[in-house]
Amino acid sequence: MERQEENTVARERPSLGGIERILTFVVAVAVTAISVNHTFGLDFLVGYVLIESTAVMLIIGLLISTAFLVMPMRLFDNRTVSRAVDACLALVSLAVTVYLFVKADIIFEQGWEFAAPNDAKWIALVMWALCMECGRRAGGTPVFVVCLLLSAFPLVAAHLPSPFNGISQPLLDLAAYHVYGGESVFGLPSRTVATSLLGFIIFGVALQHTGAGAFFIDIAFALCGKYRGGPAKVAVVSSGLFGSLSGSAVANVMSTGTLTIPAMKRSGLSARMAGAVEACASTGGVLAPPVMGATAFVMASFLNVSYATIAIAATIPAFLYFFGMFVQIDAYAARTRLRGLDPSLMPEFRKVLREGWYYAAVIVALVLLILLTSLEEKAPYYATALLLVINQFNPRHRLDLRGVANLVTGIGIALAELAAIVASIGFVIGALFVSGVIGSLTNDLLALAGGNVYALLLMGAATCFILGMGMPITASYIFLAILLVPALTRLGIDPLAAHMFLLYYGAVSYITPPVAIAALTAATISNSGPIQTGFEAMRIGAIIYIIPFVFVFHPALLMDAPAFEILLAFATAVVGVTFVSCALQGYLPGAGVASGIAEWPARALALAAGLLLVLPSETVSAGYGVWSSLLVAAAAYGLGVILLRLEGRGRQPATAPTAPKPSPRKAS
Repeated sequence: MERQEENTVARERPSLGGIERILTFVVAVAVTAISVNHTFGLDFLVGYVLIESTAVMLIIGLLISTAFLVMPMRLFDNRTVSRAVDACLALVSLAVTVYLFVKADIIFEQGWEFAAPNDAKWIALVMWALCMECGRRAGGTPVFVVCLLLSAFPLVAAHLPSPFNGISQPLLDLAAYHVYGGESVFGLPSRTVATSLLGFIIFGVALQHTGAGAFFIDIAFALCGKYRGGPAKVAVVSSGLFGSLSGSAVANVMSTGTLTIPAMKRSGLSARMAGAVEACASTGGVLAPPVMGATAFVMASFLNVSYATIAIAATIPAFLYFFGMFVQIDAYAARTRLRGLDPSLMPEFRKVLREGWYYAAVIVALVLLILLTSLEEKAPYYATALLLVINQFNPRHRLDLRGVANLVTGIGIALAELAAIVASIGFVIGALFVSGVIGSLTNDLLALAGGNVYALLLMGAATCFILGMGMPITASYIFLAILLVPALTRLGIDPLAAHMFLLYYGAVSYITPPVAIAALTAATISNSGPIQTGFEAMRIGAIIYIIPFVFVFHPALLMDAPAFEILLAFATAVVGVTFVSCALQGYLPGAGVASGIAEWPARALALAAGLLLVLPSETVSAGYGVWSSLLVAAAAYGLGVILLRLEGRGRQPATAPTAPKPSPRKAS
């Protein structure tokens, strides 16, 4: 799941010392046991009913304590001093967590968010400071600054101008509301992690520790490696598959990219292109079912719908994004005459599938449980149990005691990093609610946009991009979902479409300079310029900028329409994405390489034809129906092909094809 390395990226996860590893292991076991107890109603604590609010408080509190161990301070040169400081902070966090657990019944019965004793208010203030420090470690300085300022703004809300003018709160009263209330640190994001997302995180970590990453890469090489631009297509398939389960764009680049990027470079792709392809594919994994990172689960909680509803709605947009990348890579390979890798060096598909079939089986089982049953929260636990049992019959990936310990520790690390982010973001939500500025913000945004939905969407896209440069997708999404979605829905936008729009544009900054954090990480592996790689990634992933505006006005792409309308919208979108992708790469099927005087007119016509097919007809012109749009698009694309053919410049270049180099993954 989205473990938020995105904004501290490229940092190496520190190796844990013996004590830190043991404590992380213990906390991971405890948190998993609490979650399993709550999810399955097993009543581990005989005679004591652990209600959801108490379970969330206990899980997040324990993970916050662990976060200080798995994310060192790094402010002291002396490692011993740093470890001592981290240990003290972890102990204080643990003490506060125990206090919250012991006092839980009193907190809820007496409403401490508004009437806490003085000593409890000081303890809440300590918890506030601890969570801010965790947010800094997990998300970096930008997350810390944004969360600290916004969580504290109710202190002066009465003195601020509109739209932030609201009800002021004294410091200790505000701290009590943040910690003891149900809308702040232990609010919706934390509840989502503790109740819905935790099982999926365990499943994702289990896949990584049982060798699923290598299986996905081998499958991708077996399916795509021998075709033109094969290694780049392998990167799209493998990173998309792995990223949809890991949910972290940067972690995906750092894992699969270390194999796919060198393979792409050896096959003839430039270093810049190789890095861009991996960055785009890894970013797309955050948007692709079945898991989609933490954001999809938070979205389901916001909308009060099942996660299956979100996953189904995300299917077509995610497919179009990856399909656009695939077409661009194929067009690039055709234009530069890149061939695939030697088929004799490719892994044999049947052999790979025979050895790792159970990875696909457990994923299919997980998806079926989510879509066809009411076991959404239990499904990942069943899938994880099935995976671990079957995996023990595989001598190559069988887990021994050390492997089990590493798996459990990995779960603790992943959960601690995510909990640190969602806890700090929870303070922002609490501040917005306690100050009462939500309604005024919505009205001011509508007034600023002049009631124009296009203007409001552009404002939202720009804000997502700006926040995404310094915050993880989940953090920026939650913040904007609170601020923008009410305004968008008041202008007639479907709530699900509005939330999906924010999710997609929250991911845009991963591949868009000046930050382009996924592209930057890929550039360090490919040894290319980070800014150049970012701009190349913008072209390869161009569909991500278009699709959100399309499904906002065309709910058929979110599968919210009659079946025929969904099929028609999907078919026209596929053709439109093909035209757009070919235009961006300068290779038009039917004419070949676009060059000479006719190149840019032909590419412009193909681009216009593609956009006309992708965009719903009502957003293009009220006078055109879908069939008219199809005819106009076909005429525009055909005219571009004719221009190239008339000039006689659409033939392939006469240079010799690039000889493929051996694959790094030979058939075993």
